[in-house]
Amino acid sequence: MAVYMKDKIRNIAIVGHSGEGKTSLLEAILFATKAIDRLGSVPAGNTVSDFDQEEINRKMSISLSLASTYYKDYKFNFLDVPGFFDFEGEMMAALSVADTAIIVTSATGTLSVGTEKAIETCTEKGVPMFVWVNGINKENSSYSATVEAIRAKYGVKIVPIEIPVMNGYDCTGYVDVVGKKAYDLNGKEIAIPGNLSASVEEYNGVITEAAAEADDELLEKFFSGEELTQDELFSGMKKRMNAAEIIPIVGGAAVGKPVLTNLLNNIVNLFASPAEGRKVQAVDSKGETIEIECDENGKFAAQVFKTIVDKFIGKLNLFKVASGKVKLGDQLLNTANSETEKVSALLAVKGGKTEAIDSLYAGDIGAFAKMSYTSTGNTLCDPANEVTIKPIDFPEPVISFAVSSPKQEDEEKVISSLYRLMDEDTTFKVEKNVETTEILLSGVGEMQIDILCKKVKNKFGYDVTLNEPKISFRETIKKTV
Repeated sequence: MAVYMKDKIRNIAIVGHSGEGKTSLLEAILFATKAIDRLGSVPAGNTVSDFDQEEINRKMSISLSLASTYYKDYKFNFLDVPGFFDFEGEMMAALSVADTAIIVTSATGTLSVGTEKAIETCTEKGVPMFVWVNGINKENSSYSATVEAIRAKYGVKIVPIEIPVMNGYDCTGYVDVVGKKAYDLNGKEIAIPGNLSASVEEYNGVITEAAAEADDELLEKFFSGEELTQDELFSGMKKRMNAAEIIPIVGGAAVGKPVLTNLLNNIVNLFASPAEGRKVQAVDSKGETIEIECDENGKFAAQVFKTIVDKFIGKLNLFKVASGKVKLGDQLLNTANSETEKVSALLAVKGGKTEAIDSLYAGDIGAFAKMSYTSTGNTLCDPANEVTIKPIDFPEPVISFAVSSPKQEDEEKVISSLYRLMDEDTTFKVEKNVETTEILLSGVGEMQIDILCKKVKNKFGYDVTLNEPKISFRETIKKTV
């Protein structure tokens, strides 16, 4: 497998509300880039990123999954993130390593709660954003109304860079607003439809103003009345997008016959590479805060952002290389527990499938297998250069249930299974209440807890019973009698 350097890598989180088409969009991209030869679907339960049995049963994503593909000379690492708020921890993990987020929203003509939450979270984390309006080919859908609904909330921060060309409910092409040219779905130039001319001019003005604010030289040229070149527009727009100051928006369709318009080229031309992305915050061996440069010639450092428990190969630790490079046979220091780990299995990941690789360089994402002491959030580094990367900001549990087993002899095994699942999901806890003697399972939401119980059954074969926890009443002496 070819080695990709930081300038040729794009790490992308796909986020948004549940049911908006995130998994379908990833499937369409994998199919378009020939990473798969058959287009799967969520209802059929055969997509690349929804491979867990519980995801197939529920027809929804419940865990972050990684899938890599290749386009032109670039490597795209996609992180498909669940949309339900119960799995907020999965989004925090993805955004900790993504250099750009694609926010998927439906063409309903409204701003959904999930879209708003995704934009606010990415803004808070400083992650560049790109909005994909999905389902423009559905009955009663409206790309333009959806754009205006989002612009009504976020104003000039939302920058439409494409307008779909529609024939009824069929998308037949798109208008590149930056270049003021229209193309069919095969990339052949066509005339801009008359009914879109006014929108093209309006949105081009929005792009010009947004790009001009990227630096003083462009701003001076803009105020003097000079026209910015197409290269200047793209350069300014990319600079402001990667600073999370503007959000480009486009439309397409991920279900049925996929329509990706110019999405793949936009990822190459607009999205930040790891070299252009946020600096990684860490603490060195002296306890001082440092920034780690994304440099393949630097000392190795990486953080595990997701652990997957596989009943056949054990634990898979997904990680992003912050600096340096790693290869088979390397000895790495786990700074969380001061243990040394040997790299005996290094993998590229595509959903539930893995492929052995020899090395991985700064900015890239892969997986370790067969590590004894490493789990989510741990930093692995060169033993000669000890650093600890800033912890991932996971949400705290807010709801608890008493957990037991219908078979008394299986109770310890159920608890043990839940502890193993804590390697996958750090947002739930299992602990014993010393006053009631109950074992409490605490999580972010009821759906999360229900799915954890189903995973114990699917992965380890034990039934789990949930009950309302007992309340520990206390008495106290209030007066002398």
